[in-house]
Amino acid sequence: MSKKRHSQNPYPFERLGSFGRFKSGNSFPIEYLQTTFVAEELEEKLTFARDVSPKDIDFELLMQRDIDEDRIAKKMVPYLAPKGKASIQSKITFFPPILVAALPVESNEIQEYYPDESTDNSDEEVFIREWPGFFNLEYYKDNGSASYQLESVIGDESTKESVDRQQVKMSFKLATGAGKGTKLVVIDGQHRLYALQKVYKNSPEILADLVVPVCILFPPKATIGLKDAKYPNVIEVFRHLFVDVNTTMELVGGHFNILLSDNSVGSLICRELCDYVLAESSTQGLSTLEWNTKSKKDSTIIKKDYALTSIGVIDKALKETLGKKTYKACFKYLLGFPEIEQKLIQLSDALDADITWDKFEHSQKKLIADQTKKYIIPSLYRIFYCAEPFKSVVDIFKNEFKKLEDLSQKDNEESWDAKTVIKCITEYIPLKDDSKYDDARRILKSFEQDIVNSKKENGIALATYALFQRAVIDSWVVLLNKLRLTAIDAETATSIFIDILNFSAKDEMKLYKYDNEYIQFAIYSIKKIKAKNDVVKAIKNLILAALGNQELINLLEKEYSIVSDAAKFDINLKEIGQTAASDYMEHFKKEKTKDFINTYSVNFDYLEEENREELRKSHAKFEEEVREVRAGKRNRVDLTTEFDDLVNAYVKDDIEIANSHLKIALGYDTDIVITGVNDQNGDYDLE
Repeated sequence: MSKKRHSQNPYPFERLGSFGRFKSGNSFPIEYLQTTFVAEELEEKLTFARDVSPKDIDFELLMQRDIDEDRIAKKMVPYLAPKGKASIQSKITFFPPILVAALPVESNEIQEYYPDESTDNSDEEVFIREWPGFFNLEYYKDNGSASYQLESVIGDESTKESVDRQQVKMSFKLATGAGKGTKLVVIDGQHRLYALQKVYKNSPEILADLVVPVCILFPPKATIGLKDAKYPNVIEVFRHLFVDVNTTMELVGGHFNILLSDNSVGSLICRELCDYVLAESSTQGLSTLEWNTKSKKDSTIIKKDYALTSIGVIDKALKETLGKKTYKACFKYLLGFPEIEQKLIQLSDALDADITWDKFEHSQKKLIADQTKKYIIPSLYRIFYCAEPFKSVVDIFKNEFKKLEDLSQKDNEESWDAKTVIKCITEYIPLKDDSKYDDARRILKSFEQDIVNSKKENGIALATYALFQRAVIDSWVVLLNKLRLTAIDAETATSIFIDILNFSAKDEMKLYKYDNEYIQFAIYSIKKIKAKNDVVKAIKNLILAALGNQELINLLEKEYSIVSDAAKFDINLKEIGQTAASDYMEHFKKEKTKDFINTYSVNFDYLEEENREELRKSHAKFEEEVREVRAGKRNRVDLTTEFDDLVNAYVKDDIEIANSHLKIALGYDTDIVITGVNDQNGDYDLE
């Protein structure tokens, strides 16, 4: 009975393979073991990112890649297991290595750091490195000419050992249940793994001889002892690797590239915004913010009928404004830069704290992210979730979602389908292509259509256009760039902007109705919005033009003392509005004139044949003169203005009518001045 018990192996799962370290210059080292797995081990030992619970939703958004089961069923499974014996015998198949992250996990939550590395050099033949409780590596010592000089940093000491990199054993304590250990999480190759598992489950004999290449990666310096040494943690490392290995892959869309990227403030803002919306509005609120569109082409528009906005739209709009050199000072103003300037210097290898939208050091990233969380994120949330017309869009979503929840609680056959739709919306679980889900698809379609109809009935459909939302952010930044020169803080400046936006969007966004005289040609073509960058500028000017309304100025004076408190304001807000209205009408005049030139030859409703003929002859004469300028036979200053004069005469009345209607719509007590000169010659390339 007194038999001695054998000590249990702390790392029972072992892999043999070749060791490598990827490091370029002073880059953060990534180490790996290139090894193989058989089909059975793919099921038992590897984990999908979606199956690991994060501490925060942030990491789930960053690491989880949706698995396209339909694509796997139609393309990848037949690739591995084609029908027909002849096809199998002649088929050549191969998958590239699956990339796997060795993640430290406790209670099924990913930990930010490994424990500190320890080494054991006591054996004459074997050198051991260990990250206690998670994994270790055993190397054969080798002093030959082909040996690898393995450097290990323990505390303040650095040691080197000559080892054989071709024969290395990596051993793991794999986490099970709520225990502590390692999860081998796939960061590239999830679709390959899913297809292999599916084939193995249904036809294991097909993969009986399969041996799959697998590359296991880990960042050796992402440890607790080095976390204050400007090094990234485990999550940050694999987030960065995930982007690097998937940037050119179709399966990773623009949204994931934004969320996973660490090289711009826009990416930091989008990640933090997702976290903020989740915290403020739960998963239901997060459902209104598109963050997981796979297609790069669709990432900068709003795809879902029930969505409010998209991180691709927000990222693009911020990059077009705060990301430009023109607004560098505004970016720092909004970031609360003076608060962190000295800390940024301390964290930097440079002599100053200069940062830009897409230029900052990794050591500064957390501080910048914290500032966006403190200032920029709450402002964006207030704009998109508290200001009109966006608040009305969110309210419509809430009302329709409540109907879904009520349906899911009923004791009938539709309750299961409603619950499935709720999961589809809030947990991003797609409805399977199965007749079992036909009723769920019907309920989802009805839910979306009811939201579309409500937005139209309330006159706020334009609010969910990417062009409109880009214009909102553009006008916000323009206003802040002017207000930063006063003594007012960015938070109050945003409050002023929200009041302007609310005023602009009142009466069901009547200001932006497509049938307004001043809207056609400038923003809409009949009932279809014109997808042009000029439209973003036009809407921006309409938003800011509201400042020319004395009623709004009185409201702002009452709320913020913008006139009486000279210590805060040394700026004429009403003039900003009037200038914006003038700029808008300049745009309208240009677009109206351009449309007239393009259509006068077929304009039978308003022009007589003799008028059209006069215009045709004058236009032909002008184009001939243009050709002479290009041939060097005429000077540009000698071009006649006959055609321009005719066009201006024909469009003058329409422009005046539009100007008058805009003045009424804005509630101005003064005229809108069109200051520019319409120079159609400028549309020709004369150089």
